[in-house]
Amino acid sequence: MTTNPPELATISEPLRFTAEGEWLHGAERVEHPKVLEFFSKRLRYYPELKLYGVESLGRVVQVTIDATPRVVRTFDHNQEALTATLSDDSVESVFSLFEDQTGELYLKSSASSHLNTPLTRVTRTALQSIQPLIEESDTGYVVRLSPNQTVSITRLP
Repeated sequence: MTTNPPELATISEPLRFTAEGEWLHGAERVEHPKVLEFFSKRLRYYPELKLYGVESLGRVVQVTIDATPRVVRTFDHNQEALTATLSDDSVESVFSLFEDQTGELYLKSSASSHLNTPLTRVTRTALQSIQPLIEESDTGYVVRLSPNQTVSITRLP
């Protein structure tokens, strides 16, 4: 069974994701927390359209990205802690993990309490490095570092 690619939608002003992690609609900064959350959760690359976009109801709005989005390149772990090295070589040691409806894993830094801080996508390679530690729990999934130490993976709505 083949699926049709999503339809490309047009809007009055272009959407842009800046190198500083801000969303712009034309020249206006997007600030509404729910809109920022929506964009951050749904931004992805559409190979069939050869562009980055945000999809809603089967239609994709193209997003211009000023710089490559930060991603989690690797995880390191011991029995007490899980750290993540990002594509900009920064290291996050206190964070939350989230899984979207498609199974993609994301990281949000606990140091960034801003609602407009985008989620950082976990690469397949980084996920494979912790795959043996992921277990099902009563509330979903966790990364088990030791018998008493886990990192929860929260399922996004």
